[in-house]
Amino acid sequence: QALRSADPERRQLAALDLGRDWTITSPEALAALLGALRDPVPAVRGAALDSLGAVIAALLREGTHAEQVPRATRAVLAMLDDRDPAVR
Repeated sequence: QALRSADPERRQLAALDLGRDWTITSPEALAALLGALRDPVPAVRGAALDSLGAVIAALLREGTHAEQVPRATRAVLAMLDDRDPAVR
């Protein structure tokens, strides 16, 4: 829900929270972070990118939802072309 907030700072914090909570490795959390990579605010995209790294690591460690890892990894790599250098 917070990732859909009108407040960019709230979206940024929500994205960071998903990465800090190592227990959240659900497909829904992953989908929310992937969606946040398209946010118009660079700080939100950067936070989502950081959190995706943590979620990918947790997925690999736990072996749950491993089928999601390739899609998430492709999304992370695509961010190398982000228009904002701070996100890249």
